[in-house]
Amino acid sequence: IPVVSVTYDPMSKEIFWAIKGRGAFMTNCEGITHTISVSDTTSIPNAVLSMDAGYGRDEEEVNKYCSVQSAILRKRVRHIRVIGVCGLSMAYVACGRLDAGFEEGSWELNCGPKIWDFSGGKLLVEEAGGVTRDITDRISKDNELDLMQRSVFSACSSELATELLDIIYDC
Repeated sequence: IPVVSVTYDPMSKEIFWAIKGRGAFMTNCEGITHTISVSDTTSIPNAVLSMDAGYGRDEEEVNKYCSVQSAILRKRVRHIRVIGVCGLSMAYVACGRLDAGFEEGSWELNCGPKIWDFSGGKLLVEEAGGVTRDITDRISKDNELDLMQRSVFSACSSELATELLDIIYDC
């Protein structure tokens, strides 16, 4: 379980960091540090989210990705972005630039992010007031992100997380 998290955005020269039990912060390019927190978005029509395709390019993986994206678009999501880096996507959820972000993966298919890609982001999101979920657990939508899996999911609120997980599980 991570106790310290640091994510650097080289394009904006921002550092996102958290310490377990002490909160989440962002230091900007001028060296000024701010406390960060997730947005207050609770529903898909108001949400901006990141949905990364990962590395799966076979027909089944592409169809799954397109099916989930299509279902989210039909729910009238405000916008879907592809950040391409799950750690940075999670930092953006933590500071309120995104409302949720996820990427599905699988050990069996050898695709998806690994623990070093998202373990720090888990702490960052949670210290900023957001939630992480185990996207591979189709039984419970309340289990925290499992660091030993190959999928990542984070959101600013439990309500938004549940709404998105319902769509993902139905596809």
